[in-house]
Parts: sequence; structure tokens; C-alpha cells
Amino acid sequence: MPEGKYDEQHLSGHSWILRGLCEYYLWKRSENVKNILDVILKNYILKAKGAFAKYPIDPNTRFQDPDWILSKLQTKTRHHAETSDAGCAFILIDGVTQAYEVFKRRN
Repeated sequence: MPEGKYDEQHLSGHSWILRGLCEYYLWKRSENVKNILDVILKNYILKAKGAFAKYPIDPNTRFQDPDWILSKLQTKTRHHAETSDAGCAFILIDGVTQAYEVFKRRN
């Protein structure tokens, strides 16, 4: 993803990656898995810090925001375009919350 751009589909998918890796780490205490989590948090998740406060919620202008790549703009099917996945980026909160509980990392 380009610097300063936030793709809500990528962010939401990383929630499940974080949850799975956290659960595996809690089970096996694998330093390798801990290092993988650290890389994901440092190089991907924390770079989005502050972006959620700017998530485009105004329905009149939300698809004009140059910083967010929203689900509705990625779809090729009419049904998905009508329903969209508005806010799916916030699914990431689940995985990030567990990663914080496990590692107490803020930056």
C-alpha cells in the first residue's frame, strides 16, 4: 500500500492475521511468531495510527477522500457496490486490541 493511503479491505483482513498469530503465540510462546507480530505492528498497523480519526463518514463526500481506498470503489459487482462494506476498516480493532493485550505495545 502506498505511504499515506489506507485500504480498508487490507486493514480488516489483518485483524484475523493478528488474532491468529496472537493465539498461536499465547499457546506456544514462539519467539518467531512474536517477531512476526512485531514486524506487522511496526511496519503496517502503527503506520495507520491517526488515520481512523480521518475516516470519511460523510456520505456526500466519502468517496472523494484521497487517503482512503474504500471497499465500494474496489468492487466489480453491482450488489456489492450497492451495499458496500462501509467501515470494514474498523474490523482491525479486534486484532489490534488482542495484540495490545499480549504485547502492551503502543508505538
